[in-house]
This record gives sequence, structure tokens and C-alpha cells, in this order.
Amino acid sequence: MEIRVVSASAAQGKGRAPTQPRDALFIPASAMLRGVLLNGLDAPTGPGARKDPTPALLRIKHDATLPNRYRADVKECFVIVGGFGDLGSERALLRSETLTCVRTDGGVIEVSLDAYAVSKDDKVGCAVAW
Repeated sequence: MEIRVVSASAAQGKGRAPTQPRDALFIPASAMLRGVLLNGLDAPTGPGARKDPTPALLRIKHDATLPNRYRADVKECFVIVGGFGDLGSERALLRSETLTCVRTDGGVIEVSLDAYAVSKDDKVGCAVAW
């Protein structure tokens, strides 16, 4: 299993997707991952909080939901996220940084991941518990 990231420069080539091995895993934009935070997060709200977000660890609980009802096996993988607080919405805003998986053959996958967190109420950010 391998995760491939296609850059904008590669997509401008001949309009074709790059050749991938048969067991490659590609997670496209708009894929949905469901997970749970493994540790708490004291989300700072100061002026420098956005530039230096507080890290947290998230465990993916289910396979990724891809467009056209496809699935990708990323269950039990970890995602490192960074977050800061927003006083106006009383939410912690989380952005992903790294996705890490260990394959069944012992190989390790570690790639950068551009994603954001959505709470159970379908709003961006995690509701703050007081």
C-alpha cells in the first residue's frame, strides 16, 4: 500500500493520472475520515496561536469515505493535528499535518495531509467543553 500525492505541476502534464502500483492508495481531496482525539488540547487564543498551533493526536476509527461510494483502508492510522481556539465561536480549529500508518507487512507510511476537523454538529472546528 502506498499513498501518492499528485502536485499541480504533475496534473498539468498530459491530463493523465500518474502510473501507480496495483496496491497503491490514493486519498483524493474531499475524502472523509472519522476519528477521535487521543489527548486533550488547551487551544490558545492569543495573537500568535495561529502561527504556532498546539499539537494533538487523532486516531482514525473507520475506513475513509471517498467520492462515488469508494472506501480506502486507513482504519487505525494516526493523524497529527495542530489547533488553536476561536473565542467568537467557542471552538478549537484543527488542521491536519501528518498521516501515519503501519502496513501489515511492517512498512510505514508517513505523508503530509491537508485537512480540517468538523465536529458532530457538522460545523468546522471542535466544540469546546467547559
